[in-house]
Amino acid sequence: MNNLYILVILLIIPVVSYFIEKIMKDNFHKKKLDSELTGFEVVRKVLDKEEMKDTYIVEIKTGDFTDHYDNKQNVVRLSTDVYHGMSFYSTVVALYYASQAILNRDDKYFVRIKKFLDTIIEFGYILIGILLLMWIFVLDNSILLLADALLSIAIAYEFLTLPLNFKVADESIKRGLDNELIKKEDEQTFKKISRLVACSSLNKIIILINKGVNNLVDSIKRG
Repeated sequence: MNNLYILVILLIIPVVSYFIEKIMKDNFHKKKLDSELTGFEVVRKVLDKEEMKDTYIVEIKTGDFTDHYDNKQNVVRLSTDVYHGMSFYSTVVALYYASQAILNRDDKYFVRIKKFLDTIIEFGYILIGILLLMWIFVLDNSILLLADALLSIAIAYEFLTLPLNFKVADESIKRGLDNELIKKEDEQTFKKISRLVACSSLNKIIILINKGVNNLVDSIKRG
């Protein structure tokens, strides 16, 4: 059962990250900006200034913390609350993923490498979910050992890429100030929120593991 304890300890990291961002979102989602721009309008304004009219913005209706920049299709995908929201939180998230899109344009070689690694890591999370469901039925410790190894590698990768995410967060605040989307006196508050958004890749661990479980369940039902 030691492998199970290791897995639980590893999962504490994304779970804690999830609830910290959830608390932060609840606190700042109620605070409105003077600009009264939605998340969609914030992204569009920043990207249009960068002459990136070919980058699309779409709404995701599948829940919280699903916001991301899809570098495969060059699309900024925003959850419903962020897409339509006019709050501090919505603006920070919108600025962050707009900045990711700009990074994708400006540093294509590095982004291609990260995109390749991200794809592998995301597949790893889905595989972990499948392994966990399999373990429930067969109780084979070797399955848990493999899940532990995959999760350890994936979390290590997320921590190694945090400096890049923090760089994107800092750049997003600069763009917010340059485009007069945030006030100078609110800069430090926005920076704290943006740093937490930069850690949201850890939250997605839970979402993708759950996706793996659901995929296997659906496959069993279809079978």
